[in-house]
Amino acid sequence: MDLTNKKLKAYIVVDRDGNTLKDELKKDPFAYILNEGNFSMHFNEKTSSYLSYAFYTDYETAEDFAHWWTGNCGEITQVREIEITIGQVKYDSQKDI
Repeated sequence: MDLTNKKLKAYIVVDRDGNTLKDELKKDPFAYILNEGNFSMHFNEKTSSYLSYAFYTDYETAEDFAHWWTGNCGEITQVREIEITIGQVKYDSQKDI
């Protein structure tokens, strides 16, 4: 099945204004995306940023995490709707078989 150019709707949780971010990270829009604590997510030690980010397929789950983050971390959050366009195949594991 070719999924190229198909669109998906999803949600991310972001820091509303980024006031607590370091200046060098404010230039990186990914720095505003908040992630649930997960020690198995890929993390770049040099840039202090994640290499993968969580997105939610339903609004309610994203909103629950946003409420949790605000209550536990004290930062104002927003749930943002995003649209993901599926691109061309970059890797296919069948080639390794």
